[in-house]
Amino acid sequence: QSMYDPFELGILDPDTKEATCDRPWLDELFDSYSKYSIEDNGSPGFTARLLGILNIVNIGLACFTLVLYLVVRCPVRYMETVEKTKKKLYSVFVALTDKMTVYYFVYVVIAILAGQYPICQSYLLIDVVVKDSTTMSVLMAVIIPIKQLGATLVLLVFITYMFAYIFFLGYANEMYPGPMDCSTLGKCLWTNIDYGMRLSGGIGDFMKHEIEWDRSIWDYLYFLIVLVILLNVVFGIIIDTFSELRNQKNERLADTTGKCFICGIDKLDFDRADDTGASGFKRHITHDHNMWNYLYFIIFIWEQDKDEDDGLELYVR
Repeated sequence: QSMYDPFELGILDPDTKEATCDRPWLDELFDSYSKYSIEDNGSPGFTARLLGILNIVNIGLACFTLVLYLVVRCPVRYMETVEKTKKKLYSVFVALTDKMTVYYFVYVVIAILAGQYPICQSYLLIDVVVKDSTTMSVLMAVIIPIKQLGATLVLLVFITYMFAYIFFLGYANEMYPGPMDCSTLGKCLWTNIDYGMRLSGGIGDFMKHEIEWDRSIWDYLYFLIVLVILLNVVFGIIIDTFSELRNQKNERLADTTGKCFICGIDKLDFDRADDTGASGFKRHITHDHNMWNYLYFIIFIWEQDKDEDDGLELYVR
């Protein structure tokens, strides 16, 4: 049997010449069917077995991460809250309801449910938003300007309603018959929102094309106002917000890698002042202002008894 023959592998049906999903070539290599649920003999298919194994691994890793947050992060949150409020019970509640702790608890619950309800596995893919800052910026580009987007969408619906009323009164008989037509004003509005915004030419693409000059004007106005102007305003708000978030991220990165963390002097100033030809900035952050040495010193001050401080340590404390 040829590996690349679509008829022998079952990718194409030899009678109808149409695609079939009974035996994709990948599952042929594993001598298994691609059916997610069961094979003909009643046993789980290759895809189901693979996803089951991966889900078990995922549950284990998620539980480990949750325990790590409970052991490491929650005590720190508890101590911070106790120091501020002096309320132990409230501090316990704040520590246990830390947003990342709650997130991983919900993640573990969904991962466990995915063993019984495989559709839950697709929900876990949203975790990429938490793991990657770029995908988080994509989500925040919609959340941050939510008021602007909401106001623009309300205006968009109002203007679409105006056009729907015009088409309902004058051109209802030119709509294609079916469940989405202009037999009532409500159905006409929904047709304009559904088809009008999704079709590249506007609502005119869902109507008969034997048109006169008056309907041509309304078709062009719908296309220009709704699709060209208002929808692009919505897209522009999202894109501008994403661009702003990306610029802020680049500025933070440049500030982190291009300036001394302690004194704030630019990297270029150190490199220009260095006469040895080496990187003056690298030497400075390694020997003069090593931020980790400062951190070690702060921890040392925290751990040392106050009565043992010298003049410098007492001043820093």
